[in-house]
Amino acid sequence: MNTFHLGPLSLDRPRVIGTVLSAAFFNQLSPDIRKQCDAVEARLDGFDLTDLPAVLQAIQRAEALGIPVIATLRLPEDGGKWTGADAARLPILEAVLKVASTIDIEADSALRPALCEQAAALGKPIIVSRHDFNGTPPLADLNRMIEDMLATPNALPKFAVRVDREADIITLMHLVAQHALTRPLCVMGMGDPGTPTRTALPALGTKFTYGYLDQPSAPGQKSAGEILTILKQLM
Repeated sequence: MNTFHLGPLSLDRPRVIGTVLSAAFFNQLSPDIRKQCDAVEARLDGFDLTDLPAVLQAIQRAEALGIPVIATLRLPEDGGKWTGADAARLPILEAVLKVASTIDIEADSALRPALCEQAAALGKPIIVSRHDFNGTPPLADLNRMIEDMLATPNALPKFAVRVDREADIITLMHLVAQHALTRPLCVMGMGDPGTPTRTALPALGTKFTYGYLDQPSAPGQKSAGEILTILKQLM
């Protein structure tokens, strides 16, 4: 398996990504945050983007402090707060990709080809994600989705799906078992029944998982510090 990196951070073992919804919290990050997580996800749909240069400077500052930054700009249907036109996200994400370790773009987004091409030109991976708040798709459907994601050579696939029953968790375990040896990927279950997957699946092979730093950004999400502590005990 090729070694992928988020900035200086190798994905040779499971990593914890701490989500940040508040620009005020993000602007106060210090190297001590690495005691709670390995990298930070900046949820830009919760930031004031009318002053984009200030946002870019904040990302550059975090990166300079040794904090790898993943930037996202989520649409409401993917659990985000971006209410502008979808196409208006492109210049923002293009600018952010130049200064952050990577960005996260939805697999079905019309922006995906342009952003994947730019990430490849910059020599960076790009997280290509799918969210399903209705349930866990059948394994065959998940496999078709991941094959589409893997058509992008530098893509890091990410799945976050609602879990309702033990059979859903088993489906996600099979997905990790089939693909974790060929490409770093992230697979998580949302909702209270899916909470254990955020630590159990990294132990089985998924290479990054998410917890919150300031406030939860998904149903059933644990704090990043709690996940990091559990993984240290398991691994």
